Amino acid sequence: MVISAGLKTGEKIIVSDLRPAVEGMLLRVENDVATLERLKAQVLAKGELK
Repeated sequence: MVISAGLKTGEKIIVSDLRPAVEGMLLRVENDVATLERLKAQVLAKGELK
């Protein structure tokens, strides 16, 4: 998946596998610091972080 535009305030990206995902089910939000740091490093390497 490629995200080609920025996220709006409050929008989130789900990076874990949801099994089974059922419409309307509640999710527990957990910040994945390792994934966030890896994504930041990739963006910074490409010079695309604004």
